[in-house]
Amino acid sequence: MAEGSRLPVERDANPQVVVQFEQKDLSVGTARYRDAVPITKNLSMKPGGRRAAATPMIHANVEVQLFNDQRKPVPMTRRLVRTWDVQPHAGASVDNLRQWHIAGLQHSEFSPFSPFPAATGNKHPGDSNFRLDRPGRRDAPGLQFITREPFGILQEFLAGNTDAGGAYFQTYTLFDGTKYRIINSRSMTLSKAEYRELLNLIDSGAYAKSNARQLYFMPDAATDDIGDVPAALRK
Repeated sequence: MAEGSRLPVERDANPQVVVQFEQKDLSVGTARYRDAVPITKNLSMKPGGRRAAATPMIHANVEVQLFNDQRKPVPMTRRLVRTWDVQPHAGASVDNLRQWHIAGLQHSEFSPFSPFPAATGNKHPGDSNFRLDRPGRRDAPGLQFITREPFGILQEFLAGNTDAGGAYFQTYTLFDGTKYRIINSRSMTLSKAEYRELLNLIDSGAYAKSNARQLYFMPDAATDDIGDVPAALRK
C-alpha cells in the first residue's frame, strides 16, 4: 500500500477478524464506568463527588474477536485511536448531521457530514497520528461530559494482532444540549499484511505526514442511536 493510499471500498473481508457493535452494554462495571449507573445501552451516569451532580457518559459498545490461522482466539495486542473535534453549527441538532463538521479535515474527505469547511483558527482540530490505547476485546468508547454545551468527537480506531490481521472503524459521539447520538461505522478488516503495513506507516511517522488532515477511510454507518439526556442534567 503506497503512502497516503486508500483501501478499496469493496474488498474481501478477513474472516479472522470479527467486529460486533452494540450487542450489549459493555460499560457496566468496567474501567472509568465502574461506578456509573447504566441508563440506556449508550448512556451511563457517573456519580459526582462531594454531593456534586452526576455527569452523563455517552458511549458506544464494540467487541473485537481475533483468530489465528488455526481459528483459535488470539488476544488483541494493539489498539490505536485518533481523535477529531466535531464542531456544531449554531443551533445544531444531533438529528441533522449536516449541521456538524469535522474540524480541520479537507473538504473532499467529508461524508456523511456535509458541507465541510476546514476549521479556521483551530490549532488542534485532531490528532496528527494514531495514539496508543489500552488493548481489550471489549470496549465502550465515548466521552464523559465536561460541558453542557453542544460538542462532538470522532474517534478512528485501529485494533488487531499480527497473527490475525486488524480492523478499522469509527465512532462518533455527539451532544446538542438535550440529546446524544452515537454512530459506529461499519468495520473494515485488514489482512495480516495490510495490518502490518499500516502499522509501519503509523509507527514511522509517515502516516501523520501524508494523512494529517485526512481520515484513513470513510465507511458507511453500521449502527446509529439517538437518545435523551435527563432534563436535570442538560445545560
